[in-house]
Amino acid sequence: MKTKTSFARLTRIVFVALVFSLAGLSLSACDSLVKSQIKNTTANSTVSARLMKLYPSSYPGLKSHEGHRIARKQMSGFGGMLSF
Repeated sequence: MKTKTSFARLTRIVFVALVFSLAGLSLSACDSLVKSQIKNTTANSTVSARLMKLYPSSYPGLKSHEGHRIARKQMSGFGGMLSF
C-alpha cells in the first residue's frame, strides 16, 4: 500500500517539474519571437521613413530628425511608429 502512494507522489513531482520546464521553454520562445518582431518592425519603419522624405514626417530614426542624436543615445532601436 505504501508503494502506491510513493509512486503517485513521485509521479506528481515529475509531472510538475515537466510542466514548469515546458513553461520556461515556452516563455523563452515567446521572448525570442517578440524580439525578432520588434527588429523587423523597426527596419520596416526606417525604410518607410526614408521613402517618404519628400513628405513632412517625424521619425527619430532619420538623421534629419531634430531628436535623432538624443534618440540614438536613449534607444536601441527607433520603434515602429511613424507620423507624417
